[in-house]
Amino acid sequence: MRHIWSSRIPRWSPQDTTLATAVSTVQIAVAGTAWLITTAIARDDHGIAQPVLGWLCLLVASPLVLPVAGLLYAVLLPLPVAAIAPWAARRAGGPEWGWRALLTAVFAAVHAVPWAWLGAGYPAAWAWIAAGAVPPLLAVDRARRRTEPVRRVWRWTAAATALLVPATVALLALATMAGVLKEYEPPELTAAQLAGEWAGPGDRLLSLGTDGRAAFADVPVAVDDSLCDGAGRWSLDTSGHRDEILLGTGDCGGEIAWLIGGTEKRPELSVFLGDPDSGDLFILTRQGGDG
Repeated sequence: MRHIWSSRIPRWSPQDTTLATAVSTVQIAVAGTAWLITTAIARDDHGIAQPVLGWLCLLVASPLVLPVAGLLYAVLLPLPVAAIAPWAARRAGGPEWGWRALLTAVFAAVHAVPWAWLGAGYPAAWAWIAAGAVPPLLAVDRARRRTEPVRRVWRWTAAATALLVPATVALLALATMAGVLKEYEPPELTAAQLAGEWAGPGDRLLSLGTDGRAAFADVPVAVDDSLCDGAGRWSLDTSGHRDEILLGTGDCGGEIAWLIGGTEKRPELSVFLGDPDSGDLFILTRQGGDG
């Protein structure tokens, strides 16, 4: 048994690293673009303007960030699999592709755990991580058959990224226009459905009466985020891009517009106050079921 398992430590070559990192970089650029767009389309933006400066910073930083992310992914999954699989096939028997499949599944199962903790579904995270290992593994196979100059590899990486990222954006735009990807649509609620108790973190409470009266506690009443307890009146406004309720805060200040969001089963009221880059988002949820 000692003779069977004794061998030098499995390792990968610099050429393996270069190609696996390059392919992983392109994958992350495309997958990241698709995730950002689909997430933005499917979620409620609460009326907050897109952070243009943030997008520009991301675009400027991407040539530095993406290769680092590609290297990290390559080192965590495809490169260890490419190094261990042939060693395991020689020592324990069986086809190398079988060991690659098994090791990919095992490594992906481990790396999917943090994504599950962050809220992603574990099966989906495992499937995406495992599938993402296939192109880098194929690139490693190519590296072992034919040596490519490093500069040529990264030129092709830049060209592929410059081609595939806009293509992904265009494809998702077409899918949205065709109705394949569903944009977020806020619920259309009547005044009767909106009447009732709405609550937020802590003691934040808003009570909307069927007669147009409102009572509130610890809710924002001005653009400077000041909070107040008091009473006023409210009304439903459907004349704008988004339905909202107009809350007159009486002695606490002026009128604040709360956007209607969430879903019909789980409606929300939200208001964003302050600077677009550093303001505060306040969200209230309906209490006691549907209206």
